[in-house]
Formats: sequence, C-alpha cells, structure tokens
Amino acid sequence: MKVLIFVVALFAVAAGEFCYSSTKLSCDQDTTKGVNCTAAYGLAHNYIRDLQIYANMHITRNFQYLLMSSHFGNYRKEREGFKKLYRKLSDTAWQDAIDLIKYIAMRGGKMDFHYDEDGSDVTVEVSPHAVEHGLEGSRREGRILSALMALEGDDVRSTIAMSELESLGKSLDIQKKLALKAHEIYKASHRHDPEISDYVEDKFMHKHAKTIRNLAGYTRDLSRLLEGEKDTSAVGLKLFILDSYLEKVV
Repeated sequence: MKVLIFVVALFAVAAGEFCYSSTKLSCDQDTTKGVNCTAAYGLAHNYIRDLQIYANMHITRNFQYLLMSSHFGNYRKEREGFKKLYRKLSDTAWQDAIDLIKYIAMRGGKMDFHYDEDGSDVTVEVSPHAVEHGLEGSRREGRILSALMALEGDDVRSTIAMSELESLGKSLDIQKKLALKAHEIYKASHRHDPEISDYVEDKFMHKHAKTIRNLAGYTRDLSRLLEGEKDTSAVGLKLFILDSYLEKVV
C-alpha cells in the first residue's frame, strides 16, 4: 500500500512539473521555442466548451433584450419602465458574457464564438472579398446576428412586436434557460473541478434566482391586472401603472 501511494505521489509531482520540464528543456537548447506553460490545470478543459456556449448564450440574449428595449422605448410605445427593464437585462447579459470570456482565459482556454446554445457550430461563411479587405471579424458578428434571427424559431420582427405581457413572459423564459444552463455546468463540474462550480454558483445562480423571482412577479401582476379587461382605455391605464412602477424600481 505504501509503495502504491509513493508511486502515485511521484506521478503527481511529475505532472505538476510539466511546465518546469518544458522550460528546462528550452534553456538547455538555448531557445524559448516550444515552452508549454499555460494557466490550464485540473479538468477545466472538459468544461471550457460549456462555458463558451454559455457566453454565447449571454451575447445573443443581450441583443434580444436590446431589441425589446428599443421596441418599448420608441415613440409609439413610450414604455420607459419596460425600456429600462430590458436595457438593464441586456447590459447584465453583456457584462456576464465578458466575465465568462475572462474566466475562460484565466483557466487556460480561449473563447470560441462559433457554438450555439445547443452546442452546434453556427460559423458564418465569410466571402473572399471580405477576407481580402480585412473583414474576417465579421464572422463573429455574423454568428451573433444569425443566432439572434434563429433564436427559438423567432425572427426579429416577432421579437420586437411583442405586447407588454408577452415580453415579460419571454424574458422569464430566457432567464430560466440561462439559470438551467448554469445548473447544468455546476452539476457537471462540482466533483471534478470545484473551482468552476464555485464560480458558476457565486456569479450566476444566486443572481438568476432573484431575477426570475422579480420577472415572475411582474408577469403575474400584469396578468391579473389585465384578466378579463376589455375596455381599451382601462387596459392602457393599467399598463401605464405597471410601466411607471418599473421605471421607479428597476
């Protein structure tokens, strides 16, 4: 038994000194080419793709919320409360995507914008003309726009044509999907890479629970206000009341 423990310890030391061995070899050869020292450790590589997908989910949700915010902020709707709510959700999704990308880099990975939320590759083909003129970056923007257009079978027109109640229901569904993806990553990683599970729990899970609770409350309240109401002026007044409330509390 002691021999087995000793052998395991030797393997652990050898694995931990992989970077040292790489740099020592480079020094012996009087060159820095081939040095293999990264921030990767543990089993983080098993979960980098899930984190990439999660970051892409936040990017597409950011654009969807931004469209919803613009819709309710136009001169026809003039729903400043709804505009403010969806702009806040949009900004939060964008900042969370940035934080995820930074975390991926911290764990020795790199961001890949090609994965949709179901894990499929949604790479957008770039024409030779675009490459010739240095527009390869449009591949990423194209991925975002194509993912937004195909999001849950909706196109941009349906996204910005929602009523106030429909938009609240949609935003609630969006946040639940983000929360469930966080749970999925947490459950997959908590035994094999607890650093990732702790990050997901601290950064996303608690925040999602609060956001979902608030959106569910807004949706339920508006649904009750409009239930059975057929008077157009009364409907408008009730929407105005909730919109004014959102403008104050968001």
